[in-house]
Amino acid sequence: MKTFKQFIEQKNNFSNIINNIENMSKDTSKKINPESVANNVVNTVLDRLTGGSEGREETIEKIGKKFKKFETELPSAVNKFNDFINSGKIESGIGKLGKKFSSKK
Repeated sequence: MKTFKQFIEQKNNFSNIINNIENMSKDTSKKINPESVANNVVNTVLDRLTGGSEGREETIEKIGKKFKKFETELPSAVNKFNDFINSGKIESGIGKLGKKFSSKK
């Protein structure tokens, strides 16, 4: 095992290691097209996450059904909420709460 002092003394040898790594990367990039590797990885990950093209189509159909349900049920939900706001229940409840707090003094 080398000591720290021995590593310091051999620091000039790092340039050879760096050159070797650079040459390896240049050779590898000539043999492998990085763009095709990236596309392959992205497509594989996307297919695994989404279940492939069939899984994506099923998801799109499910989302479409949810939006149709949303379109049909939202107006009635808004109307019910509006009726609740206009009913005076909120004001009544706040009034009751205020009376309880003021009576506890």
